[in-house]
Amino acid sequence: MLRQTRWSPDTCNCVLDYQWDDSVPESARTYTLKNIEKRCPEHNAVNNDQLYDAVLSENQGKNAAFGEIERLLAPPNQDADAREALQRKISRSFDWRFDDQRKLVVNYPEITDGQLMQLQQALDARLGSGKVSCSNTRR
Repeated sequence: MLRQTRWSPDTCNCVLDYQWDDSVPESARTYTLKNIEKRCPEHNAVNNDQLYDAVLSENQGKNAAFGEIERLLAPPNQDADAREALQRKISRSFDWRFDDQRKLVVNYPEITDGQLMQLQQALDARLGSGKVSCSNTRR
């Protein structure tokens, strides 16, 4: 059955309606932009055919950065309660934004310089070199 979802990502102020078929296994689903309820200024120049993919890519990049920090800090074999506690801790200091070219800029002051290098390398491999800039600056 075709479903429609309204999405307001936390990475911009766009509001998009997309459609997907719940009879298709999640790993094989495709998502189709059906309506642009609101377009943010940052995505004003993106054509309609590329808007959903652009917004999704930025959102997934931010989420990937959070996930990589979690991976770096997680002890082996942590239980669900410990994982939730770590996620809350990361959320308190995880700072991100997009620069004028929509490059992701991530700062997390609770990692060492060695972990920062691992984070940058992991995100470059996952998102592409030059797509994200990482730091561990205390403010």
